Amino acid sequence: MYKNFNLTDQERQQIMEMHESHGYKKPINEQHQPSNFKEEQMVDDENPEGDVSEQGFLGRILGNTAKKASTALDNLARYNVNPGIISLLSKYGTMVMNDSVKAALKNVETEIMIVMNDMKRLKASLPAEATKSGSSFSVADSFLQYEVLRDLKIPKGQTIDLGGLYDGILKANSRLSEVGRIGVKISPDQMKMVQNARVNLQDAMKHMDSAIAGFARK
Repeated sequence: MYKNFNLTDQERQQIMEMHESHGYKKPINEQHQPSNFKEEQMVDDENPEGDVSEQGFLGRILGNTAKKASTALDNLARYNVNPGIISLLSKYGTMVMNDSVKAALKNVETEIMIVMNDMKRLKASLPAEATKSGSSFSVADSFLQYEVLRDLKIPKGQTIDLGGLYDGILKANSRLSEVGRIGVKISPDQMKMVQNARVNLQDAMKHMDSAIAGFARK
């Protein structure tokens, strides 16, 4: 399969010099690497100012994206999401935002905007203690604003993680289900408002299922 070949002494010397110039002959001292060492601290020989190389930077981004997507899929399984949807997300869960993807997620975005209005009305109605920072309501609101809406508003040309988007909706719904049941008690009318918001979140999930299935058919 492989052909034998011989190097001349001159060629061998050139290769060794090339290796030395790239640090391949330098001693490796992994034992004394500090325990708080981070990949951001790695620098190139040609980049003495300490800037992270483009290759390392892209590697971290791709690695973090893959780790986030994997974590989201694990979370979906724990929330008992249909295994068929999880399987589709494992194949089609990461997409570049474009007009087609935006249109497919339009119904999801519409439902989430309805939920955001529900949250505004809830915040005005619920006792301050029930909406304070760290409360179930506050955490649900944060998931919606800083995960779900952020993903839905991703500019064209950037990557959207559909598994992460789905996960954010589920986490918001889960925390919203605790409002009125854990901690501060609320009135029946307020509880009904919470339930209405959760119904709208569940509608958003149904639209997510339809969008994901649609991506798989294309």
